[in-house]
Amino acid sequence: MLWTIVALVAAVVVNVVLGMLWYSPLLFGKPWMKLRGIDEDNQPEARCGYVVSMTGAVVLGLALLMFYRLMGIESPGAAAAVALMAWIGFVLPAKSLDTAWGGGSWKLFAIDAGWLLVQFVAIGLVMWFVAPTG
Repeated sequence: MLWTIVALVAAVVVNVVLGMLWYSPLLFGKPWMKLRGIDEDNQPEARCGYVVSMTGAVVLGLALLMFYRLMGIESPGAAAAVALMAWIGFVLPAKSLDTAWGGGSWKLFAIDAGWLLVQFVAIGLVMWFVAPTG
């Protein structure tokens, strides 16, 4: 149980750090803000977004850990593959339908869906390496 908690804390930290990098001006921050219609000089309060993001990282970490334990995953490659398949099976259809039927930007879809792929694999690997899966 202790290692699961440690893994969840590590997953939250990794999620925040990678998310800040992904949405920074260094990577996709400027095009993302433009596509979202966010003014660089007048950005909305991010506190709620961080709380939701951290909560989501905990839920995702627990879900992937459950998959790993149920499936008997024994290698980091298999853990990453399960995270990738979860993204393909759950995230990709939902995000693409939302974009297609909601009239959203496919560029914005690529940035956000790409982030979710990175998030799934990164959190999945953190959970596999830190929390006992067997």
